[in-house]
Amino acid sequence: KVWDKFGLAVGGVIAPAAAKPGGKFTNGWIGPKATKPPKSTAGATLASERFVCSPQNYHPVIRQNGKLFHGEPVDLNPGWNLVATTVAPTNDTQTFLVFSASEILPTFEFHPRQPYKIHPNDLSYGFLIDGYVVSPDSKGNIVRTKSRPFIQDLVPKDGMLYLNFTVVGHSGCENIISMNVSVTNKAQERGANVNVFEQTEGQQVQTRK
Repeated sequence: KVWDKFGLAVGGVIAPAAAKPGGKFTNGWIGPKATKPPKSTAGATLASERFVCSPQNYHPVIRQNGKLFHGEPVDLNPGWNLVATTVAPTNDTQTFLVFSASEILPTFEFHPRQPYKIHPNDLSYGFLIDGYVVSPDSKGNIVRTKSRPFIQDLVPKDGMLYLNFTVVGHSGCENIISMNVSVTNKAQERGANVNVFEQTEGQQVQTRK
């Protein structure tokens, strides 16, 4: 199946159908000369991304003689994939390696001091998020990178803020993180001092105008 679809085999070429075991003289096979599959279009290169973060609906794009040819979309498996696509007008099949990092999208670890409420008077100052982007590196080691996204133009709905922010992992993959923040008068009013995290209800915080 791999030979028929991709033209790949261990050692380069599969043995001919007429080949037979070599018996006691060799532990290999003896038979007619193996033939390689016809070469596909020369000079074709992969123009679409070789490293992708989403496994669904990958569109291979091939560049040949200054022109772009779009292959049929395919769903990738996590890790390395052999993607075969047909190049017009000769209808030759090209095979390319594409890596899907679908299982290693970055996540976000919120700092223990992260507040999840905000005073209504502080909405105009924005909201600071504190924590770490967590993702594996190329060797599979988990990397924690300090991150402090800052969100402005806060618009509450039914007493809540529904916030979304994008994090980028070590491999370059992105992920959207969501969090909910309560808008309440019980929150410490902090003014422009968005860096204040360790607050208790009723504590006086000096604000910076």
